Amino acid sequence: MHLDIATWIMFALAAGLTVLAWRRGQFTAGMVAAWAMTRRIIILIPLAVLAAGFMTELMPRAAITALVGAESGLSGILIASVIGGALPGGPFISWPLAMSLWQSGAGAPQVVALITGWGVYALYRTVMFEAPVMGLRFVGQRLLASLVLPPLAGLLTALVAPFASAL
Repeated sequence: MHLDIATWIMFALAAGLTVLAWRRGQFTAGMVAAWAMTRRIIILIPLAVLAAGFMTELMPRAAITALVGAESGLSGILIASVIGGALPGGPFISWPLAMSLWQSGAGAPQVVALITGWGVYALYRTVMFEAPVMGLRFVGQRLLASLVLPPLAGLLTALVAPFASAL
């Protein structure tokens, strides 16, 4: 089984934190907290991966590449930014969808714009939580101030992609 650099980094981080917790006498408390988090998401991750696998196979590749493929350029980045902002729900919806789009031919800049749009715009969260709590004036200011962030992240990804391919 081939493990990528991100997996090795997570192994190293987990090992380092385990040793630190052990030395501070907080190993058992850390394990209890980890199990509590695991119980909440243990069924969601396999279901999300299963859904992503089916989405990857069911999505029309030609339509994906035309809309948000690597050759779609700035228009694909803008479309992906808007789609990302409109995605409902949390990471168990957005990340499998992003993975499915990636595996179906979407470009890296477009997928980065989609995920950044999901995190920055988050229209579901804005309408449900932010506007009622913070008010429309604040929401408008935040959205205007961050409007360029997802497209900018996509464009920057296009610039760094040749350098990142070595990773």
